[in-house]
Amino acid sequence: MNRSAHIVAALKQQLHNFATGQSRHTHCWVIVEKSTPHLVARRRTTPILLAAGNSVLSQIFSEYAHCLDTGIWPSFDSDSLLPSEAFTPVTFEPWMALPPTSANPLNYEPTPEHSDA
Repeated sequence: MNRSAHIVAALKQQLHNFATGQSRHTHCWVIVEKSTPHLVARRRTTPILLAAGNSVLSQIFSEYAHCLDTGIWPSFDSDSLLPSEAFTPVTFEPWMALPPTSANPLNYEPTPEHSDA
């Protein structure tokens, strides 16, 4: 399972419900190992996981509709020719944050200039 599985589940559920007129409130996965012994796992979304997927999906649709309305689309990089602005900075994402433990011996804390806050 990947980090966006709940969003894909929410989308598939919405598409299914719209196409069939049914009202399903869960999503199931069958997961099979690629290598021997090819174990099988069955997983079902919890209401809170699906609600989180629907929330993100709603935001995605809203942003997409805004782009359609305005004709302004996000870009990957700046069009600036200035060396200091020509590269997009990369830093830790919130999900990458490490607690100050042996896993984070440097006790990294993002500075305001390197955070999205």
